[in-house]
Amino acid sequence: MEIIVLSEIFIDNAKCLSERMGIPITRQIEKPIHYIVFGGHINPFFLIQLQERCKCKFILLNSEHHNASCFTNKYYLQLLKDNYVFDYLPDNIIWLKETFNINVLGYFYFEFTKQTGTDTRPIDVLFIGSKSDERQRVETNIKKQNPYLTVEFIYPDKFTDITKLLLSAKSVLNIPYYNNNVETHRINQAMACGCDVVSYKFNQMDMLYQDYITFTNDYETLLNKPKKNYSEFIDSQQENIYTHFIWAINMIIN
Repeated sequence: MEIIVLSEIFIDNAKCLSERMGIPITRQIEKPIHYIVFGGHINPFFLIQLQERCKCKFILLNSEHHNASCFTNKYYLQLLKDNYVFDYLPDNIIWLKETFNINVLGYFYFEFTKQTGTDTRPIDVLFIGSKSDERQRVETNIKKQNPYLTVEFIYPDKFTDITKLLLSAKSVLNIPYYNNNVETHRINQAMACGCDVVSYKFNQMDMLYQDYITFTNDYETLLNKPKKNYSEFIDSQQENIYTHFIWAINMIIN
C-alpha cells in the first residue's frame, strides 16, 4: 500500500499519515496494489485511466464539502463509486449515501506537523481563505469594532506561504465558505502552528473540538478561552478517528 498526493495543500497531511502508518508516498501509480489518495477530486479521469491500466484499487480521502463543484463531475462520482471512500464530515457521509448511494467506510482527519514559531506574533487576528460576502462582512465589522488590534484577512493565491502567516498570528478565525461546512483542514493547520482558533459552532463535530478551540456566535467579540494544546488534540483524534480508520484499512487489504 502506498500514498498518492494530487494537491500540494495535502503534502504535510500525507507525510504525517505516511509516518504514522509506515507506508511510502509515491508519485507513480503502476502496481496492482491499494493506494491511499489525497486530492482525488483534482483529476479523477486521470485516476480512472491509471486504475484500468494497472488494476489497482484506491482508498479515497474525500476532502471536499458536498456543495463543491467536484460533485458535478461524473468522473469523480464514478471514482467514488468504484473504490473505497473515507470522509472528514458527517453531513457528507449522509449526503453521498442518499444522493448517489456511495458508501463511506468511516472518517479520517487532517494531521499536520507541529510547527515551532517565535514568541513574536505581530498579527492579533488572522483569516486565510477564499473571498466571500460573509467573510468580507466579518472583516469590515472586526476592523471597525477592534481598531486597536492588528487584523489581517488574506485571500491567498498558490504562492501564499500559509504556514509563515499562521506562525505570525495569535488567533485565527474559522469562517465557513459553505454554511454547513466544518473546515477542519485549516483549523488543524492553525492549531499545529500554535494559533488560538475562534470558530462558529458547527454542531456535528463540536464534541471533537470543544476542548481545543473557542466557539462563538459573534466573531467580533474575539473572546478566547484557554484550550488544550495541539498534541493533546492529535491524541484525541487518534482515539476517536484513527483507530477505526486503521481497522477499516486492514479489513480492505486483508
